[in-house]
Amino acid sequence: MKRKVLIIYTGGTIGMEKDYETGSLRAFDFNHIFNKIPEMNLLECEISVHQFSEPLDSSDVGPEEWKEIAKLIESNYENFDGFLILHGTDTMAYTSSALSFMLNHLKKPVILTGSQLPIGDLRTDAKENLLTSLYYASLYENNEAVIQEVALYFEYKLLRGNRCLKYSAENFDAFISPNYPILGESGVHLKVEDSRLFKENTSESFFADLHLSDSVFLWRIFPGINLENLPEIPKIKVLILQVFGSGTIFSNEKTEEIFGNPLMGYAPCAWEETIGEDISLLYMDITWAELEPEEGKYDWEKIERENQTDRWREEGKHLVLRFVCDIPGEEKHMDIPQWLYDKTDHAGTWYDMEYGKGYAPDYNNEQMIQYHKRAVNALGEHFGRDGLVSYIELGSLGHWGEWHVNISAGIQSLPEESVRERYMIPWTEAFPDSMILMRRPFSEGEHYGTGLYNDMTGQPESTEEWFRWINEGGEFDQTHEKKGLSAMKDFWKKFPSGGEFTSSITMKELLDTNLDQTINLIKKAHTTFLGPKVADKTYENGYRKVLGSMGYRLWISQASLIQMPGYVSLNLKWKNDGVAPFYEDWPVWVLVEDEDGNSLEKEAVDISLKSLLPEETLQTKTRMQVKKMISLAGKKYKISIGIEDPMTGKLAVRFSMKGTYNEGKNYLFQ
Repeated sequence: MKRKVLIIYTGGTIGMEKDYETGSLRAFDFNHIFNKIPEMNLLECEISVHQFSEPLDSSDVGPEEWKEIAKLIESNYENFDGFLILHGTDTMAYTSSALSFMLNHLKKPVILTGSQLPIGDLRTDAKENLLTSLYYASLYENNEAVIQEVALYFEYKLLRGNRCLKYSAENFDAFISPNYPILGESGVHLKVEDSRLFKENTSESFFADLHLSDSVFLWRIFPGINLENLPEIPKIKVLILQVFGSGTIFSNEKTEEIFGNPLMGYAPCAWEETIGEDISLLYMDITWAELEPEEGKYDWEKIERENQTDRWREEGKHLVLRFVCDIPGEEKHMDIPQWLYDKTDHAGTWYDMEYGKGYAPDYNNEQMIQYHKRAVNALGEHFGRDGLVSYIELGSLGHWGEWHVNISAGIQSLPEESVRERYMIPWTEAFPDSMILMRRPFSEGEHYGTGLYNDMTGQPESTEEWFRWINEGGEFDQTHEKKGLSAMKDFWKKFPSGGEFTSSITMKELLDTNLDQTINLIKKAHTTFLGPKVADKTYENGYRKVLGSMGYRLWISQASLIQMPGYVSLNLKWKNDGVAPFYEDWPVWVLVEDEDGNSLEKEAVDISLKSLLPEETLQTKTRMQVKKMISLAGKKYKISIGIEDPMTGKLAVRFSMKGTYNEGKNYLFQ
């Protein structure tokens, strides 16, 4: 069965012939096209021709001509199997795009083509373009059109009509499709990429939508443009801005300002009354004697009162917790309760050393191990369920809970790995949502995944030794385990690095004389927090610079709203200019408000914050409800990004970029 194809000739070079006496081009009667290209008679299709009364220069083709073409196809739709539109090349891509939206429920091919040289020229491309276009316009399989959309054929390539553009006036290969692959290709064999073709699945009848508006204006945005100079165009209904990049007009600028963001910075003692706005963490250490003065009875009231836990929870601040069994002091004392001392048959060691007096329990004692597990479980039940305790500096063992003892004072060595694990595992079970840090990279730290903390921050020799442990591992001198310490290089990419300022160096040296050295050590350690010994505010410059050298610094370098079919996409480029990640995957939200601050839309941003490492970039795309966004056209509205703290349910993180910030909302568009 021969397919019927209607050729619609609008004008253009393809319908011209050269007057060799004058060198000028003139239009010929396109009804005589079969005489010009007798090969057309060999095609297995019936061809009819409709030509405009006056051939048009393609620069004169616009909405009215598009309507005429669309009506012509609509009136002949049932009589023909395919349509071939011959068109000048300058605006052919515009016509093909317009027709693709005007011809609704199209189930037959509509192909546009033209040529760079006239048909009669010796080197013309007109014949190949015309013949192959006719082939595609008549291509059917199983009584169904293979191509069911508007397409443009030129120089051996079949392109989607609304995804192509003219890029060359000199080459035969004049059209490209930068955002969609080619639909077909002409070579020795004619190919069609079936998987790329649009298929009309609806049963609704074909019709031509002729509702076009000329109240649309395109304005090209370029770097450095002053938008205040844009003229008022009162008759324009739609203003399209052609911008650089992927739809971005502006990039936000970074700021060096320092904020008191959650989960980072200084962590002073939780019992302090006066806390600055730049403090988001507090340090809470609890001795076993304080926690459980009587067996099975926990003094929560005293602990909460002294450490102001209700206050910090209400203010949205978080805690660093350390549980301690042995703190050297000025007077003879115990940091485990008396009842436990009796239960363990006084198995530990009383000591009097140059740096203090106290009692070191026997950590190998089975009673000690079992009661420790019970105490940690109780701490977890009380403090480990609402997000208040974000970090745990693994204490329990050794002087100050730092997993070392003074063997030279006759104190029994710390237990080996198998026993140490029994002190560690309860913490992982009782505080599943908290991040655990160890003083040294013990092998169990690598196994269970912990962060590390350095209580000698600012002291070059001790800190460099800490770095060697992290990079190389090695023998643990307390138990003589050859692999007691495991290399945990780059641990900070997944787990936090903490610490506190050393007591061996004065604050003046740390924050003034050797400030650059201090900051370099902090940055090298990828430090997230320091406490409970923190910087002295007397040295304001050093205090601020150290604070600004810790933790994460999140910001959005680019933001754009892009209209997509059926929705609006908010595209963001995220960066982290800090020294460490944000170690939690707190919910991230896009918020749309009207000019009065009323919430219009709230959408989740698909991003893992803890995967955003320093100096890296993440990109997100968030679908916004198109109906709501369109309803805001011509109105004032605000779009912001907020990171929600699950403990409070409030937005909490300020981005390190210039712009408006209010109650956890970082405004991108206003």
